[in-house]
Amino acid sequence: MESSWEDLEEVYGERVEAAFSAAQRLLGNGAAAFAQEFYHHLLEEDRARTILGRLDRTAYEALQRNQERYLQMLISPALELAEHVTHARNVGRIHALSGVENTLLADAYSLYHSRAARLLREHGTPDREADSVLYHLSRRLALGNL
Repeated sequence: MESSWEDLEEVYGERVEAAFSAAQRLLGNGAAAFAQEFYHHLLEEDRARTILGRLDRTAYEALQRNQERYLQMLISPALELAEHVTHARNVGRIHALSGVENTLLADAYSLYHSRAARLLREHGTPDREADSVLYHLSRRLALGNL
């Protein structure tokens, strides 16, 4: 394991089980809608629209399902760092081969965070619980940018 990931270990395992159990309860059922909204927003960006426009309908729908699974993985209390690192490396290769730039990834990261925050507010999640979920989710999302 590389040293840049060592400080992320705090967002895996028993230490964060409560936060991610809450996240699963609050966000998990909305994963499909989350993915649809995520790609709808991305299609407003010229760079993303160019990349996503290369996909046929079947590939685009598969990508949305993958995004649903990614959200489910991110908020899973059982997610382990090694599993996440492997997944991040694979997705990173796909992004690189597809021409996804770091600025677009940063936009996607921001979108994930803002949409999750909105969903938590809509569910009436107490601020302290929402802050914990968003902090830990942000730390896990950061792995994709390493």
